[in-house]
Amino acid sequence: MKRGALTGGIILLSLVIQSAFFRFIEIRGIKPDLLLIVIISFTLIRGESKSGAVRGSILGISAGFIQDLLYSDILGLNALSKFLTGLLVGYSSQNVFKGNIIIPFIITFLATVFNGFIYYIALIVISIYIPFKPLALQVFYEAVYNTVLSVFVYIGLKKLEELV
Repeated sequence: MKRGALTGGIILLSLVIQSAFFRFIEIRGIKPDLLLIVIISFTLIRGESKSGAVRGSILGISAGFIQDLLYSDILGLNALSKFLTGLLVGYSSQNVFKGNIIIPFIITFLATVFNGFIYYIALIVISIYIPFKPLALQVFYEAVYNTVLSVFVYIGLKKLEELV
């Protein structure tokens, strides 16, 4: 029960921080996706068993749906991309050696790229076309930005998880 309340509170806090403050740390139109970083971090920290994929997908779809409700013009795109990203990270977390501190940051980079391309494919499916090359560069830069920020988020959430 404590973990669920903690997770929900951190998700809501992440949404507030992302919408209120991250516009000030935008670099060339690129902002980190704090919500995605939190989903990836929690999934890696808690996803040591086969239920990691379930946890990651539930966390991803829930947080993505809230993000869609609050900030998106198209309902379901963030929910879908974050659901699939949480599912993938959950599956991968079962097979990753977590003793190496670099692994979560590599996974954050790769998961951000995956999330961006799922979002892009979903846009194409609903007949919204965005040129690939500019989007690919944006996804790459966001992945780098998320990876740098994930150092602090992952370590902070891991310490918080040890306290609970």
